Amino acid sequence: MSEPNWPSIEEQLAEAQGQPMNRLAGTELERFIRANQDFEMLPPEEAANTKIDLPPWLRVAWRKAHPEMEYRTDDPTGGYPLALELLHEWMVTHPDLQPRLGDDDTIPPNGNDPPDSADAAPDSGGPVALLDREATSQDREATAQDFFCGHCTRCA
Repeated sequence: MSEPNWPSIEEQLAEAQGQPMNRLAGTELERFIRANQDFEMLPPEEAANTKIDLPPWLRVAWRKAHPEMEYRTDDPTGGYPLALELLHEWMVTHPDLQPRLGDDDTIPPNGNDPPDSADAAPDSGGPVALLDREATSQDREATAQDFFCGHCTRCA
């Protein structure tokens, strides 16, 4: 059997950055992509599977963070949560991997009033925190509203 044909790092960065070119240079997203090139963690069949609409670097990051998950080749999703597609979209529109806050740099807990210091919600770490916590069945059915920051023009 021949070796899987995974995209090169240059091809992955080009796909992630879109236009303008070099938009990812030096960003957290570029570092994240470069840090998740361990394609030997992925089954060779995934290299040719066009049904899984996730870049290989995000699949590697997910598998590193969640080795306990079951990844079945007969599952059309490959066993990856559907929310990862939304996370991927958020990551390429926020290459610094930080939620963009309003002018006063606060996120109102109810979306209307500025928070009191006692009422302020703790920082959730943004959507990338999904990779650092235990996966749940709800992750497979999350919506964009669950993962987009809602405080920038791209996510609002």
